[in-house]
Amino acid sequence: MGQNCIHYASSPFGGGVEVADNKSTPVEDPGSAEAGEKGCPPKFSCCPERLGWAVIEQVPDCHPVVALLPGGALSHQGRGFLFHVCKTAPYLGSRLILYRRYRWPFSGRIISAGGFEMKLHGTMTINCRGHLEIGGCDTVELASTFGTPLYVVDEVLFRQNCREYYRAFTEKYGAEVIYAAKTLLTLAICRLVEEEGLGMDVVSGGELYTALRAKFPMSRVYFHGNNKSREELRLALEARVGRFMVDNLYELEMLNQLAGEMHTRADVILRLTPGIEAHTHEYIKTGQIDSKFGLVIENGQALAGVKRALEMDHIILHGLHCHIGSQIFELDSYAHAAGVMMDFAARVARETGWAPSELDLGGGLGIYYAEGDQPRPVAEYADVVMRAVREKAMAHGLPVPRVIVEPGRSISGPAGTTLYTVGAVKDIPGVRKYVAVDGGMGDNPRPALYQSRYEACVANKAAAPAEEVVSIAGKCCESGDMLIWDIALPRVQPGDILAVSCTGAYNYSMSMNYNRLPRPAMVLVKDGRADIIVERETYADLLRNDVIPERLRKSRRLNVASAR
Repeated sequence: MGQNCIHYASSPFGGGVEVADNKSTPVEDPGSAEAGEKGCPPKFSCCPERLGWAVIEQVPDCHPVVALLPGGALSHQGRGFLFHVCKTAPYLGSRLILYRRYRWPFSGRIISAGGFEMKLHGTMTINCRGHLEIGGCDTVELASTFGTPLYVVDEVLFRQNCREYYRAFTEKYGAEVIYAAKTLLTLAICRLVEEEGLGMDVVSGGELYTALRAKFPMSRVYFHGNNKSREELRLALEARVGRFMVDNLYELEMLNQLAGEMHTRADVILRLTPGIEAHTHEYIKTGQIDSKFGLVIENGQALAGVKRALEMDHIILHGLHCHIGSQIFELDSYAHAAGVMMDFAARVARETGWAPSELDLGGGLGIYYAEGDQPRPVAEYADVVMRAVREKAMAHGLPVPRVIVEPGRSISGPAGTTLYTVGAVKDIPGVRKYVAVDGGMGDNPRPALYQSRYEACVANKAAAPAEEVVSIAGKCCESGDMLIWDIALPRVQPGDILAVSCTGAYNYSMSMNYNRLPRPAMVLVKDGRADIIVERETYADLLRNDVIPERLRKSRRLNVASAR
């Protein structure tokens, strides 16, 4: 639908609203049938509760805008849509649109009067009780049933993200998409990835073992890691993984030796360092020269690695790999990396006669965490990468290699939400108001590590206007355990449920037991059903591997006074 076309939606006054160029004019209600034909919902049923006012703003390529209406502070919903109108709030020149409930394929953003803003992802919506819903499940009820902190994974959105990559790369270009398991991996996640037709990138023996236990097809597993042990390599050889992503010459020699001992050959892709400075956080830039990852192209290490691999009896070299970083929004970085890799491939072909049949360009596409993040469409990313590879292949007279990409964050990140229960509230007048929750850096260390930003809402007051600016503190005994600084929320009270969005990537996978805090449970939600996919740790779990030596079991408390 075009942004300036005329569309209709029911209004609380019995008439419709004609929308063109973000202006509203009362018109005769076109009726349910005609509205449905125009892609808008039929007449809305009014939600019985007064929810306060909000502006719902569209995201790109979604439903056309519906201008802000003067009217009562009511919520209207129907056929998967929900919107709010208000006569008490001043006209802000903002637009009000219909945003999706879980069965419609687009999402929106909710902005309340006080400046609070949280983008609604995937199947998120606000129900008639004013509660945040995900996958048709009331998050307040999820918190009550499963406890908090609680990781919530939106199955529909996770699958949708997988399919977006599959369509953009595999269906259109024949490229391979492998999910970066380090972002989020459980047995259930393995099943989702397999069902959606993606391969899997693992970086440790533990991740490989998880894939094995989930019966994930080993031929579609790519084994990464900058310091793989002999035991990990042996496990991978026994499992017959699809590719070893070799990071250095030490690993290459060890893998060749082990494969010889096991009377087999290892299928290898060499990881290179192309020297690309992607605009991202210092700790998550991996493609520049000064990096622990890969063989450097510029100083000759990469060429030496290729030549050595080609000489080995138990190594089959298939291709080249690079990964320039994470949370990247500038697609030119990918095009540049592809160009550098293909230029190197041409040099290798001239000197050895070998050309890569596979080119793995890593992952790292950025996602929306908070205001200011502007993720690029996956389809555009695919077009940029494939165009760059094909143009360079033609320029150098090389065959076009099979392209491989490794998305992780952009699949799992938006699909995850973490629920917390609010506890202590500390107000320092004129300075700051701290709101403490029952989790923190133990379940999400990213703000402490990377100064990562997140959005949040009070799940049991999701439709209420913001009234105050607070900072969300974790419960770890660390002053740096702060989840969110200075966020506008409704009046927060102990017992409220806080929902932090986009926590699917690098939260559970980086969680820890600092302060002996048990790790949270995780549920997979879809169509009103919530299934546990990771059990909550107990205090007993924390002690499972602890051992008291026999000599300490028999010893008695030392009497300090008598010892003197």
